[in-house]
Amino acid sequence: VRLSVKPSGCAGFKYDWDYTDIINPEDKVIDDLIVIKGAGAQLAIAGSTVDYISKLFGSELRVINPNVQDVCGCGVSFTV
Repeated sequence: VRLSVKPSGCAGFKYDWDYTDIINPEDKVIDDLIVIKGAGAQLAIAGSTVDYISKLFGSELRVINPNVQDVCGCGVSFTV
């Protein structure tokens, strides 16, 4: 699974999850499971944890990021 941080929303950035079989030289692999795309994303999420949340109607991966300074009203985009 590839995690990247992309410009988006009213707060500035959002997390983007994607499936990948390709690992680029600038990527960082964590626990043979999550690929962090590029140095910018690595800095933005340094110190973060990823939590798998199982719900009645689906599941999700949630990033718990201590670097987040502000979150937009909808909770999707954030500022670091």
